[in-house]
This record gives sequence, C-alpha cells and structure tokens, in this order.
Amino acid sequence: MEREPHNQTFTLAVARRFVAASELPPEVAEALVAAAEAPPGASDWRSFLSWFLAFAGVALALSGVIFFFAYNWAALGKFSKLGLLEFAIVAAALGAWRLGDRLWGGVLLLIAVVLVGPLLAVYGQTYQTGADPYELFLGWIGLTLPWVVLARSPALWMFSLVLVDVAFVLFWQQVLAARHDIERNVPAMLALTVLNTSPWALWELLHRRGIAWLSTRWAPRFMGVVTNATFVWCLVLMIVDEARQAPGYDVSIVFLSLGIVAASVHVYRNVIPDLFMLALSSASVMTVVTVGVGRILFSGMDAEIGGVFVLGLLVVAQVAGAATWLRSESRRMNHLQQPMSPRDGVTS
Repeated sequence: MEREPHNQTFTLAVARRFVAASELPPEVAEALVAAAEAPPGASDWRSFLSWFLAFAGVALALSGVIFFFAYNWAALGKFSKLGLLEFAIVAAALGAWRLGDRLWGGVLLLIAVVLVGPLLAVYGQTYQTGADPYELFLGWIGLTLPWVVLARSPALWMFSLVLVDVAFVLFWQQVLAARHDIERNVPAMLALTVLNTSPWALWELLHRRGIAWLSTRWAPRFMGVVTNATFVWCLVLMIVDEARQAPGYDVSIVFLSLGIVAASVHVYRNVIPDLFMLALSSASVMTVVTVGVGRILFSGMDAEIGGVFVLGLLVVAQVAGAATWLRSESRRMNHLQQPMSPRDGVTS
C-alpha cells in the first residue's frame, strides 16, 4: 500500500483508499465514507472564508500600498519611500516567523515576498539604475527565493512561477525581439509552454512520492491551466496565420501539444484521478479543433452563414461528447475508489 501523507486533506478519494487498504469492519468503513461524502459543515465554511478573506485583504492592502506611493510620490523623500517599504517587509517577515505555520503566518510571509517587488521598483525609480523591467523581476525572484524554499508554501511557489513567466515574457519582448527583430510570438509561447510544463510534471512526481505539503490540488491545476493556455495559443497562432507566425515551429508545436494532452489524460485517468484536469484537456482540444474548422470554413471555403451554422453544430457536438466522456470517467473513478472489505481479497 502506498503511504498517504500524514496531513493530507480528508477527501472522499482518500477515505476510500484508506478503507480499501485497511481491515475495518463494514459498518465502520461505511461510516467513514459517509463522513467524507457529507457536505461542508459550518467549520469547513469558516475555514474557507478565513482563507478567502485573508488573501482578499492581503490583495487589497498591497494594492493600497502601491497606490499610496503612486499618489504621494512627489511628496515623499527617497528615504521615506525606501524606509516605509523596508519597515513593512521586516515587520511582515518577523510576524510570519512568530506565527509559524498558522494561517496568518503564511499570509504575512506572502506580504513580505510581494512587497520586495515594489521596493525594487522604488529603488530603481529613485536612483535611476537603468535596469530593464525583466531584471527587476529576476531580482525579485532571487531575493525572495530563500523564503519560498524554506516556507514550503504552494502559494509562494505559484507566485514565484508567475514572476518567472513575467520575467521571461519581458526578456523576450525587450531583449530578444527588440534586438534581433523577431516579430513572431510562437517561439516565445512555445518556450513558455516548456517552462511551465517542467514544474508541473515535477510537482506531480514529488506528490506521488508522498511529500506532504505538495498534496494540495489547486497548485498543479493552476500550472495545468497556464500550460494548456500557452500551447493552445501557439496552435491558434499557427492555424490563423501559419505562413508568418510559425515557420519551422509547426511540427514542434503539434508534437509537444499532443504529448502534453496524451500525458495529462493518462496521468489524470490512471495515476492521479482528477476530473478537473481531464476537463481542461477536453477544453484545450475543443478550442483548437473549433479554430481549425473555423479557418477551413471561413478562409478556405469562404462559407458565411452556413459556416456559422456548421461551426455551432460542431461546438454543440464537442461539448456533448466531452460531457458524456467526463461523466463516464467520473463514474469509473468512483467505482475504482469504492471501499472494499477484507473479505473481497484486498491486499496492500
């Protein structure tokens, strides 16, 4: 039996795997699964609202910090600007250290990490360092990386991944595209796809090895959404403007996209059952197919009203087919995770 992380969230899938691999009496097994199937209670809603309101408050507070400096820029001296931000970062970091793994400890550490960016921006504007914007994001990543590594927080890792993506996009626009007269966006999106696929695959691999803090599901779903968005955008650019946008990249884009979709379907059907990720793969395929057929109808065949009618029928058929497949996958996942008693011959 594969050992579950000791602090994994008690979900229906976890309860069923535990029951299937243990020797519990049938009535105890049924009660355990029933408890997992129960709708969220008052304590669950309080926990959700605590997290939601905490991070909403953080977002509003950080927005207030940025607008405060923007509005009072001329009235503040350089030491006031830097001193206020440095004081806020130190206070947030000390608060996170004192509170530890509790909710507000993570929130304060996120505040400290986010405020490093405005501090670098204020420093660059005050002393006119001449650094490009992508260098600000690289410095932001480098300065906060020790906190991110030590905290083992999915939220901080996802924030760092967003910084990496923004730094890469700015580097492409300000250095590669500007200096080498590159007008095509496909190579950048292709590289961005690879950049986001790697941590996504690594996250799921380490999750399978039982690292407890990687058991959350929203983080790999976030990386999956970003990865699918980038390769779908590559394919759309290739379809709508193939001659200019994707010379020499079409084969790489197609094979990489097919590989990502096939791997996702295999992993999230058989290894880590996740209906959301299967729905994401379906949406990606439907988007590309719809754009491809639309290009054939409207650019290749000059269809107008008839093309709109055909494209509408295609969308309806795809949605119906995807919904049918996802319903069957949901039933299959539930069947595979049904609790079994020791009399059924379950072994670990």
